[in-house]
Amino acid sequence: MLLAVACSIALGPMVTFETRGMVVSKLLPELSRIVSAKLESRGLEDVALIVSLRNQPFEKVKGWLAEACDAEWSQEKDKLVLVRSAGRRQIAARTEALWRGQQFKRWIEKNLPDQAWSDSQIAEVIAANTKRADEDAEMYVQDVKPTQPVFMQSLRARTPAHVLLGRLLRSVSAEYLGAFPVNCQVITTTQPNPYERPIPVKTDALTADWMSLARRYAARMDTAPRQNGAVTHRTQEAWLQAYQGQTPHLFVLYSREYGAAALSVRLYVCDGTRVLDTAKVELPLEPTESRPRETPPPKWDLQICTLTQQILARRSQQSQYIVRTMVEPGVIATLPAAFNTFAAPPLDAAVRHPTLVEPHSIGTADAVLGIARTRKKDVIAHVPDSAIAGISTALGASGLNAIWENPMNFAINIEEGEILLIRPNFFGRADRYRIRRAALEKWLNTFGPSNLPSLEDHLAYVKLAPESDFYNNLDHFYSALLTPVSSGSTFLISHSRNL
Repeated sequence: MLLAVACSIALGPMVTFETRGMVVSKLLPELSRIVSAKLESRGLEDVALIVSLRNQPFEKVKGWLAEACDAEWSQEKDKLVLVRSAGRRQIAARTEALWRGQQFKRWIEKNLPDQAWSDSQIAEVIAANTKRADEDAEMYVQDVKPTQPVFMQSLRARTPAHVLLGRLLRSVSAEYLGAFPVNCQVITTTQPNPYERPIPVKTDALTADWMSLARRYAARMDTAPRQNGAVTHRTQEAWLQAYQGQTPHLFVLYSREYGAAALSVRLYVCDGTRVLDTAKVELPLEPTESRPRETPPPKWDLQICTLTQQILARRSQQSQYIVRTMVEPGVIATLPAAFNTFAAPPLDAAVRHPTLVEPHSIGTADAVLGIARTRKKDVIAHVPDSAIAGISTALGASGLNAIWENPMNFAINIEEGEILLIRPNFFGRADRYRIRRAALEKWLNTFGPSNLPSLEDHLAYVKLAPESDFYNNLDHFYSALLTPVSSGSTFLISHSRNL
């Protein structure tokens, strides 16, 4: 008994606290009143937590809060401050980049060549290219019906540049491949100008091997162009044999688009102004590992709040309306017509005030608290803003199975220990795509009962919230609720960010 009392004193006061969603800057003052200690935060603006704790020691709660926020506690005079430092942000960004690069490298090792083709492989590649060219030519003739002869080469052809690209990508590090930013094109080359980057590995031996393979490849090709109806297939022999052996220079273009997990890589082998050979590859992220499926599946204790029910009803009616306007004969769904004819269940006015009603309290909290009740665990959850639409869509028994079994698909990790600790799988991504609640609220109030925000409204918003996870973000989630046809707002938000 004395030991239990001593442990209780050492672990501090006990905490019982619940919120469906609250930003840390508001949550810590609430917790301060429970534990009689002054608690503040720094560097955690607009980080929102879902919390359900019953009689938990404050010392443990402090640790869980720090883990959930990727932060640390600092004693500053008479107060404890939960701090997310610039150093932690940099570590989070490097961790994410390394993971992404390692995924790309695993795919490269499995799928891209690491040595020159043998003569028999060259013959197989040329035969496959010929078949692809004939298929593409037939489709072109059927679709375009050309009246004049045209020259073409299949975009699906594999050439010696594919071997060079595979070996080049094997040579660079995972950190290098994972660090390319979203919505940006980066050019690397063996002869960089001030706007280009140098290729980070030595390429002389790789280029010499390409030249050798290219000559062998050309020697086995047709000596004259083949005819396929109105299409003439160019051979590569002419430019390869005319090539005098001077070392070419290489351009490698890397690009990642909004909403795309893959890294697109295109190689150009050049001689002065001529492109001698080219290859392209999309490096994908591999499917994430999932939890073992439970048999029978859990009976989820899902309790959906009134506001979430309103939103689900509204989204269901929106979907039915869009389908009706698309399939009914003679109906053209223009935006003005949509506003005049669309009638959806009303939404609580609180939806327009994300500074007062935390967005994650809608939908996300229903899922998180349902999982916690079913697992009979307390919970602290930091769910990234980019996951809100996916989680809200997944509400329902089968949806909670999907979240529990494969949380990475929803941009989170779920750790089941003394409590359920739910955190972003990558804090760097959560930082980049976190929406400022005050900016979101100001923008939401430009939506009227019969009008969309103007371009100026969108521009004012994106200046305050400049980054977005293109396909699955908080502002798109809200715009879909407030407009009968949301694509116009989604388009303007996305493209305003690029202006």
